[in-house]
Amino acid sequence: MIKGIKDNSLKLSVITKFERLLELEYLWNQLLERSATNEIFLTFQWVTNWWRVFGNKYRKLLILLAYRNGELIGIAPLMVTQLKIPLVKVREVSFIAEGDYHDFIIVDAVEDCINLFARFLSENRNIWDILRLEQMPKVSPNLEYLIRALHINGIAAKRESGAICPYIKFHAGMQTYDEGVNKKLLQDIRRCRRRLAEIGNFKIIICTAENAEQALERFFENHIKRWENSLTPSKFVKETYRKFYQIIAKSTIEKDWLHFSLLVCNGDPIAYHYGFLYGNKFYYYTPTFSSEFARYSPGNILLDELVQLAFAKKISQFDFLAGDEGYKLRWTREYSENLSVIAFTNCKGVLLHKLINNPRRRKILRKLGRVISSKLYN
Repeated sequence: MIKGIKDNSLKLSVITKFERLLELEYLWNQLLERSATNEIFLTFQWVTNWWRVFGNKYRKLLILLAYRNGELIGIAPLMVTQLKIPLVKVREVSFIAEGDYHDFIIVDAVEDCINLFARFLSENRNIWDILRLEQMPKVSPNLEYLIRALHINGIAAKRESGAICPYIKFHAGMQTYDEGVNKKLLQDIRRCRRRLAEIGNFKIIICTAENAEQALERFFENHIKRWENSLTPSKFVKETYRKFYQIIAKSTIEKDWLHFSLLVCNGDPIAYHYGFLYGNKFYYYTPTFSSEFARYSPGNILLDELVQLAFAKKISQFDFLAGDEGYKLRWTREYSENLSVIAFTNCKGVLLHKLINNPRRRKILRKLGRVISSKLYN
């Protein structure tokens, strides 16, 4: 049984039921807006809707709440996942939901809150084997406190390098959006604009609540077709991802966070971008374009329009999010870094971590599992 913890001035409560999580709707985003890492991927809408779609029997909520004198001041948005590995039971604690930035949500007494969270993990080692907290911004003040708190509570922990996140910073005093942008890139985009104009009229459409649902269906179709012959097929071949994008669109468009745009030529969409405007930042999240128009670089034309739009709206940052894809680095040389914190309950956890992160060993284990299963059940 999981129990809360009392510590001098702080009290910890644990949420394992989704119904109880929903009770935090009013407070969650209020705390997030005051925290060090205020990102779209940590909002109540993102976390709860991800759980609605992807929560299953292999995942359990483990949301830790820190209270001081009855006031909520810290949230650790965690879950426990039973990994599907043959022959061995592996329980991993991680942040809830997929996203490019993750962190604790803490507004006061940061070190004390993190010590409380670490103490809970130490006293409940029976429910987990591996702690894997990925995509924490390197600049987060919570990182140092976390590593120290885990060690103090007898948990071996280490930091690992994560993704880089390129971004364009619109500094005060900038006269044009393209200051510092690769001149060759801008020339290429202008040339593509001229070539596209030769075959018809094109324009940008920003979707609203009235037309977003229909546009999403065509966005999914375009993305699936775009990647169907690649080594990494579109994630939208899975109904769960289509459902997640639909639910997120509905819940974020109401708050003016969703920014879903199309590049249309002669009335037909030839490029799409599904992203967000949140916290004075533009999130460049999921783009796609029609392969038949690849010679006109419709994705780059739409991207150029979005960068201009962000600059015109006086958005402070255009975030390309996690990944060092070449097209991002043509736009900017600035980037932030994410880190992961990995910890283990015991030697078993260390061995399991090495196994999970070695593709060859995973393959051997899966084969061994199939052989043993066939002997047992045939």
